[in-house]
Amino acid sequence: MKRLVLLAMLAGSALVAQAPEDPVLLMIDVENAVIYRGTVFDASKLAKDPGPTTSVNQAFTYNYVIGDIVAVNGKPAKGLWTSANYAMPFRQAPQPGQPIADFDLGGTAYCTWTIFTPPGTPAGVITDAGLAAGVAGHTLTGGLAGFSGTIGEHRTQTIAAVREASTAEDPANRRNLGGGKSKVTFYLYPKIRPTVQLTSNGPAIAHVDYSPVTADLLNFPELRSIEGCH
Repeated sequence: MKRLVLLAMLAGSALVAQAPEDPVLLMIDVENAVIYRGTVFDASKLAKDPGPTTSVNQAFTYNYVIGDIVAVNGKPAKGLWTSANYAMPFRQAPQPGQPIADFDLGGTAYCTWTIFTPPGTPAGVITDAGLAAGVAGHTLTGGLAGFSGTIGEHRTQTIAAVREASTAEDPANRRNLGGGKSKVTFYLYPKIRPTVQLTSNGPAIAHVDYSPVTADLLNFPELRSIEGCH
């Protein structure tokens, strides 16, 4: 139940009385997103350049994306978006260094979304995988804490000029050097959803032994502290 309450708070969507087919929408905003392309093969030069760098998207190079989660469903949040993939820009009319294919597609990406509340309390982790470009959407491959046992996908992603850098650049300066913004919408399907039974008098309230709390009892504040009354 703690996991479901946490998920509801983050999602900002009512889980109450939802049908199993109804998704819980989770919109995540990311800032300072940078893709570091593996263009450096000399280990002594990795992550050494303090200034901004540039890179070229070519086949078979290792890429790593890092971005800061700043909001969930419009509410302030903290966290990290990371994505590891090998660049594979499939093209119908490829440029030199790009693999040919029947469609324009991107390489497969594996993403991790680690979410914290603004005070720094861990909220949960989402992992997903899918094509990096060309076809919108990744499938959830797992979840921890608030997202344990949740299945789903993200179908839409809006990226505004994620900065492309080389792995020669020092990632410690990522926020100072800046990066792009991204908004991802997840469609989550929890295995278990809390429900509230409604009566003609409103939501049902029960004692620990499941006997109903009557209106007469609620009219006497001094009786509300009786153990077992919720």
